[in-house]
Amino acid sequence: MPVGSFPPLNFVKDVKEFDGNPEKLNDFLASVEGNMAAYNIPLSQGGFVAGNVDDGWQYVTAAVHAQTPVESRSNYDYGRRYFILLAERFMGTAREWWINRKMANEPAPNCWVECPGETWQVPEVEEVSFRKLIVEQFSNPMDLEVALSELKGLKWNPNSESLSHFKTRTTSLFHRAGIDRWIFQRPYILAAFDTDMQRALRLPSTAKDLWNEAQSYWITEQAIKTQSSSKHDTGKPSSSRKMAGSNSSSSGGGNSKSHLLHMQTGRPLFSS
Repeated sequence: MPVGSFPPLNFVKDVKEFDGNPEKLNDFLASVEGNMAAYNIPLSQGGFVAGNVDDGWQYVTAAVHAQTPVESRSNYDYGRRYFILLAERFMGTAREWWINRKMANEPAPNCWVECPGETWQVPEVEEVSFRKLIVEQFSNPMDLEVALSELKGLKWNPNSESLSHFKTRTTSLFHRAGIDRWIFQRPYILAAFDTDMQRALRLPSTAKDLWNEAQSYWITEQAIKTQSSSKHDTGKPSSSRKMAGSNSSSSGGGNSKSHLLHMQTGRPLFSS
């Protein structure tokens, strides 16, 4: 199926304004990514894109594009236009930085983040990540160091944290640390899981694949534990059976004592 037309860029104005304040940087980044997701804008990374607005977009490798060139196309020209409009949301220090950059004839950004690896790269295109530019320019260096330190010690405890919360926490840390390429994010996430989960997940090629497989693994593990617990409980005698057996023993014990007393004394068991 031929690739569809990219959505019109009419809604960039919905992105929050940004004045260069480091404390507002993460809010701005989240606003941009929310805008892309809400209006189905295929710019979450650079590369070849297949699909359409109705059915959704997917990124394909350069080899796949070469086999069926009518079914996908590069998103860099589209991205360049989007980021020109996005820069209009800058104010104050951020606006001044952007104007100075243009006056110095610096390369215009053409992707939000770079494609995840060589197999996804579009030949003869130099990627300039808009997200990387603004993070390097406006992030707090101290916060970056703290985020990197937290990533090095990143662990997931499924008994106290849901997988969705862990995903949100790691995404926030990657934002703060300025790590936007999947090949650099993946080792931190995998190291946070236990050994069995790491073996099951292996090396997912995309973030979407990793989180989907992690969710499936966790659901399967929970189902196995539930089934094992149910079988264990079924094999145990119920408390009512134990009580019945105990009462029967007590009753039998009482009758034996009464019979023994009769044999020793010759007295009737019950007097009239």
